[in-house]
Amino acid sequence: RAAHRPRQRIVSALNPESLIPTDYLDCVGAISVTLTFPGLEKGQIGPTVEYVRPQGGRPHVPFPDHTRGFFYYATQPGLPPDSASLRFRCTASHLPSSFASGFDLLTPEGVPWQTLGLQATVGYPRLRRQLLQEKLITPEFVAKWEKLVSRRMFPARMLFGVHQVFPVNFAKELHVHLVCPHVCPHEAIPLHLQSIFDAKIPRTNNLACHPFTGSGLAHFEPSPTDPQLMHLRIDRIIEPVRVSVPWIAENAVPREGELLPQFVRDGRSTSPWSLDLLTGSRNAMAMRKWTEGSWSYF
Repeated sequence: RAAHRPRQRIVSALNPESLIPTDYLDCVGAISVTLTFPGLEKGQIGPTVEYVRPQGGRPHVPFPDHTRGFFYYATQPGLPPDSASLRFRCTASHLPSSFASGFDLLTPEGVPWQTLGLQATVGYPRLRRQLLQEKLITPEFVAKWEKLVSRRMFPARMLFGVHQVFPVNFAKELHVHLVCPHVCPHEAIPLHLQSIFDAKIPRTNNLACHPFTGSGLAHFEPSPTDPQLMHLRIDRIIEPVRVSVPWIAENAVPREGELLPQFVRDGRSTSPWSLDLLTGSRNAMAMRKWTEGSWSYF
């Protein structure tokens, strides 16, 4: 079908300050969009981007009805320069002056749709060339990240600072990568919280289960009374939380705007979940190393 063929679009610039009316694109209903830049030789094409990349049997998802606007590359407020990414700004008109009043395209998970600039160091050579040409990235940036980055990294789970919001699935483990260019400039530290959403089953020998389904957005934040304790706050519920076992108490259910509860054996919660950064666990050491130089820790 026509919708499955990549749409090719010419983009003159990715710097928001350099956009022109012809950079305005209508991507509604497209499965993928191929960007072409002015400096490419005849017959060459730029990167092909998709709204949702199919994986694990999940089908293609077309760009949604409001995907009209501009592709752009920029650093987001509150995050370090290494977190800059290619995003799509939905706008009300083809005029670049409408950029400021627009909004970023979101994924179905509720986070901004994006391709990180550090991903362009290995997987998108013509995007990398365009970013270098516009001086949006530097040769030093490319050299810094090209040996580390994998195309299989997921931007939404690359955390550059405490308080950065990321998607969570309450029926699965939590696995993210912690990036701190100031402390560990050539490393993305894995953080694997295998049992963060688990609950111990009553009257068993520490058997656990995933008692919830649902998804949301969350962020880490230090305890106001002890900065060596890290909590997880649920910013927004995307897919409603449902309890799959009868013995979970009301105060143990994740709720929007609140800290994630800590489970005790009988399904009740007496305190928020926390990670003690002073312990010797791999996760504690990873989080401690990250927060020592995190862009937005304090």
